[in-house]
This record gives sequence, structure tokens and C-alpha cells, in this order.
Amino acid sequence: MAIVGGYVAKRDYSSALDSLIAMEPEVIANAHDSYKIFFFDQLARCYDSDRQSRKAIDIWHSIYDGKNISVNTLAHWAHAYYHINELDSAYMLIQQANKLPRNNTDEALCRNVEYDILEKMGRKAELARVDSLRNIAAGNTMKERKLEESSLALNLKYDSATRNARIEAAEARNRTNIAIFIAMLLAISGVAAYVFMNKRNQLLKLEHENDILKIKTMQDNLFKSDCRNKDMSARISELFHTRFNLIDALAATYFECKR
Repeated sequence: MAIVGGYVAKRDYSSALDSLIAMEPEVIANAHDSYKIFFFDQLARCYDSDRQSRKAIDIWHSIYDGKNISVNTLAHWAHAYYHINELDSAYMLIQQANKLPRNNTDEALCRNVEYDILEKMGRKAELARVDSLRNIAAGNTMKERKLEESSLALNLKYDSATRNARIEAAEARNRTNIAIFIAMLLAISGVAAYVFMNKRNQLLKLEHENDILKIKTMQDNLFKSDCRNKDMSARISELFHTRFNLIDALAATYFECKR
């Protein structure tokens, strides 16, 4: 139906009618009753706009006989009778529409249709009154449209301001989140650096203690080695002394024997 609305907005009633006719079998087969009434009402209006007013009238009779009819539909239906010069039927329907409550847009539509019908019927005495009423309705409709446009512009401005405020709030939240993230990252980095340095100092301290222990062990080993060397030297000296004494004794014994 959106495509049909586009055609109607461009006053391309022939294309709108073709689209509705193409949709008709599916609507009849699958749509619920209220939508069928809406669909065939639109189809009738397109037939009337395409100069096929008799078909439009037949459709309206088929869907609305014995049922409540909107002011807008009554005005279009009356205009279809006007197009085929059945002016009494047209006047009866527009009078029926005039007795019903309606908004300014429908009031302007009804008064325009009524003016056309009266003018074609030759009832010139009533034209001035209807013309005055339709001018008033047109003025009220124009005021409503301006108010709607003003309200729409105000709503658009409000929506734009609201959207900008939301964007600014989102950007502020993002900046805050980024700042918090950076602060957390710096804090984590600081803690990690502290833990690393503390661990490194502990390792250096442990290495230093190990080095001191190694040095003490080496000193102890050197001391013990020095003691062992001194003891070995004493034993060697004693051994040489014993051997020298033995040689001296042997030599003395030898010389004594020679004598």
C-alpha cells in the first residue's frame, strides 16, 4: 500500500489503480475483513479518480450498504455520483456527510463537493453560503497544517537537541570510561612495576647472600687447604729428616766396617 500511496501523492491514479488490481486476489484470499474494507475503499477512490466512477459506486455499495460510513468516504462517494451526473444521489450523500461530526479537513472536502454539486444543479442561491463555509474550512485547515508543521518543526528541533544531548552524554561517558581505563592501566602498571622491583631486589639480595656464602666457603676451603699444605710440608720435612738420619747411620756403619 505504500507504493499506492506514492502514486496517489503524485496524482498517478492509473498506476495506483493497476497496483491495487494486482493486489486484489491476495487481499481477497488472505486479508481480514477490516483490511478488505479499507482496501476496496481505496480501490473505489482510484476507480473514481480514473474516470470509472460507476465501478467505484458499485464497490462502495458492496462494502458499506447497511454499515457505518466515514464522512470522508461519503464525500468521495457523493463526488462519484457527481461525476456521472446522478446529482440527487450525490446531494443526498453529501447532506448525510454534513450531518456527521468531522474535522476541518473533512469539512473542507464536504463543502467543496457540496459546492460542485449545487453549482451543477443550478442552485445558485445556496452557493454563496457554501462558498463562505468552505473558505472558513479551508482557512481552519491551513491553520491546522501550519500548526502541525510548527509542531513538527518543534518536535524535529527537540529531537535534534535530544539526539545531540544523547551524543554528548555518550561522548562524555566514553571520555570518562577512557580516563578510568587509563587510570586503571597506570595503577596496574605501577603495581606490576613495584612487584617486579620487589621481586628483583629479593633475587639480588638472595644472589648477594649466595655470593657471600660462596666467598666464606672458599675462604674456609683455602684455610683448610693451607692447613693441609702446612701439615704435609711438616710431614715431608720429617720424612726427609728421618731418611737423612738413616743415610747418616748407614754411612757411619759403612765406614766403621771398613776400618
